[in-house]
Amino acid sequence: MASFTITGTITKIEDRKKIGESFYVRNFMVKESSEQFPQEYPFQFTGDKVGVLDHYTTGVVVTVSFNIDVKEFKNSKFVNLRAWRITKMDGENKATAMAPNAGFEKEAPVDNSEEDLPF
Repeated sequence: MASFTITGTITKIEDRKKIGESFYVRNFMVKESSEQFPQEYPFQFTGDKVGVLDHYTTGVVVTVSFNIDVKEFKNSKFVNLRAWRITKMDGENKATAMAPNAGFEKEAPVDNSEEDLPF
């Protein structure tokens, strides 16, 4: 399945919706600003990913990675932009991410000079 990305500003974040007994969806809108005529696109997180949007607010510039999902029901086709990753962008349109192991202290080096192992 092909995947796509888009960068834009979050314009709307909806509440979680329960579908069935234990399945949740959460919709949000992103307005692309790189075009002459900006477009607004509806995305959806599903299942265990609905909580990802708890860390975002409207007005934040993000890059969304998504798949296009097409379902057929009663001779009609329904298209959904199913998001699977969202990344907050900084002022220079670069993804902001925490450095690996940030917040953890480095362990002191171990002195193994007394061991006489050949490897």
